[in-house]
Amino acid sequence: RVRLQHLKGLLRESRLPLPEIVDRMRFSSGQDLSRFFLRATGQSPTDYRAGNPVQPAKGEDDGGWGVVFDLDGTLIDTEMIYYEAYRRALEAQGFDLAPEEHEKEFTGACNAEIEKRVAGILPETFDQARFHQEWRRHFTMMLTESPPVPLEGVLEALEMLTGRGVPVGLASSSDLAHIELSLEKAGLRGYFSFLAAGDEVERGKPDPEVYLLCCGRMGIDPLRSHAVEDSTRGVCAGVAAGLHVFLLAGAKPEVPPERNQVKLISSIADVAWGELEPRAEG
Repeated sequence: RVRLQHLKGLLRESRLPLPEIVDRMRFSSGQDLSRFFLRATGQSPTDYRAGNPVQPAKGEDDGGWGVVFDLDGTLIDTEMIYYEAYRRALEAQGFDLAPEEHEKEFTGACNAEIEKRVAGILPETFDQARFHQEWRRHFTMMLTESPPVPLEGVLEALEMLTGRGVPVGLASSSDLAHIELSLEKAGLRGYFSFLAAGDEVERGKPDPEVYLLCCGRMGIDPLRSHAVEDSTRGVCAGVAAGLHVFLLAGAKPEVPPERNQVKLISSIADVAWGELEPRAEG
């Protein structure tokens, strides 16, 4: 109980980034902190810090709708930072990772799945615990040294949506600590009161769980709402959750069979955010 009160104080009364709170409170990871806090309070650390009450998802009759964004490759370009972090951590143990292999196997996957896949294909000499620690250290260092810049149209879209009072959320395969740090470094944290992370769910994208978690926190109906994605895993997750998905086509993601739920775009700037309406069901 003392630990919980101390954690609450750090979340609400300090401006410390989540990774630093993880270290100070001696949690093994952002995932451990999030699960501890969720079990104890029924809220995520992010919602508690923002002062957001837990909101139940609205049903069809409620009419709530909003927009849920992916993060990596959609709002900011951190995929190559992830690649370089993985590459360096693997190189330290004498293994290689080619860019095309990373793009094919890992883009859009949650970190736990990536670590499991890497351990499954490498010999027994591979130290998974060391890899877990080292790639995270490299990622945080590179993100801090070279902060990401919002991609084309992102700031205008967020300004337009929040100015209209449209609920905006984020559903990412990344760990919560990395989401917080990435948004903070990119200057986007203030736009998002509702986050859902890969380390808060049992199954990452293409499973819809992270999108449904975010919609529930936002209090919106997925069947009337929109998502913005850039990967095959991501668009499949959004469609499975019932959302209409604006799919960035630059990385040539595969379009799922439910094509009526997907609209290909070349840039976030292609969407008329000032005129966007709830998705018509059916």
